[in-house]
Amino acid sequence: MAKPYLTNEVRWFIPGAMPDAVSGWFLQVLPGHGKKNRARNREDVYLLMPGRNDIGLKFRRNKLQLKLRYEYRPFSALEGRVAGVETDWERHSWTYDKKAYDLALAFSGSSGEGRTVAVSKKRRQKIFDLGPEGDPLPVSPGHKVPARILIEVTELSFPGFSGWSLGLDVVDPGTVTRGRLHQAAAALLKDFPALPLKQDDSLDYMALLSRQARPPGRRKKSKA
Repeated sequence: MAKPYLTNEVRWFIPGAMPDAVSGWFLQVLPGHGKKNRARNREDVYLLMPGRNDIGLKFRRNKLQLKLRYEYRPFSALEGRVAGVETDWERHSWTYDKKAYDLALAFSGSSGEGRTVAVSKKRRQKIFDLGPEGDPLPVSPGHKVPARILIEVTELSFPGFSGWSLGLDVVDPGTVTRGRLHQAAAALLKDFPALPLKQDDSLDYMALLSRQARPPGRRKKSKA
C-alpha cells in the first residue's frame, strides 16, 4: 500500500484581482528557482458533502484525490503580521484512464445529496528545502529533499467567488518539528507586499467552498 502524502498547510483567500505587487514579489523578490515562473492553468472539480468540510474529494487532470483533515490550530508569524489557521492533511491519490471513462464528466450531472464545484486556477509555485533548522533554501525543479515547503500564489474563481490566494505547504511534516512552518513563513514572507495577512482570510479549500456554496434554488411550481 502506498504511503499517504502528508501536509501541514496554511492558506489565505482574498477576493478581487491579485495585485501586481504580489505577482512581482513572487517572480522578482522571493528567492528560488523560476524567476520566469509560468502560471499553470487547470480546473479542479471538488465533490462537497453537506456538513463535512474536513474531507476533500476532487478530480485533477487524470487523478482522483482524497484529502482528510485531522487537525487545525491558530497560526502566527512575524509578530502577528501573518495570522491564520494551520491545518494537517493526509492525501491519497488514484490515477484513471479518461479514455476508458471520464469520472469528472460523470459526476458533473450528479443528482445526489452532495454538490460539485469546478474551480479554475492559475497557479505559480516555488519549492524550498525546509531542513532541520535555519531559513528555507531554494530547490531546483526535479531535485528531491527529505522535507520541503511549497509556496504558491494562485488566481482562482468558481461560482460565487473570484480572487487570489497565498499558500504554504510543508510536505511530510513528520520529519520536521512543528515550529518550522512558522519559522519558514517568517523567512519567506518578510518582504510580502500585502501584509498583514489576517486570520479571517485564512482557511482551506474545503472550508472556502463549503462557506461559499449555496443550495440550489427551488424551482417554482408552474401554475395550472
